Amino acid sequence: CVASVIDHKSIDCLKVVAGWCESQGLKLEFSTLTNGTYYFGEGRISINWQCLPEHQLFFLLHECGHSIVGPRKIEHDVKSLKHRCNIVEEEYSAWREGRNLAIQLQLNIDLERFETFKAKQLRSYFAWVLKPSKFQKEE
Repeated sequence: CVASVIDHKSIDCLKVVAGWCESQGLKLEFSTLTNGTYYFGEGRISINWQCLPEHQLFFLLHECGHSIVGPRKIEHDVKSLKHRCNIVEEEYSAWREGRNLAIQLQLNIDLERFETFKAKQLRSYFAWVLKPSKFQKEE
């Protein structure tokens, strides 16, 4: 089964990236709260253990990318188009740095699959930039 080969490769790569996280002083945890989150200031990354191993790997690389990019710029007007564009830029940068990390660590991943996954994740941010009211929480 192709999926099981991808899963085994992804698990091996997850171990390598987990080692990189440890070497950077980042705490890695698995939960079900979000697909992936980097907690700035805490040096902690959370990845959803219920995702497919390949998706866990891609989310982990992205969150490591956030740790490399650094904290987001503080915007005074969080509803402005400029703020939303800065968020998209930060997200894109984190995906780029995650990809670079995969290359640096010589991970055996399919970069085309990574790019497709990245595009799907960024799609919601593009929609949010154009129509933020559709993404506001109900009160």
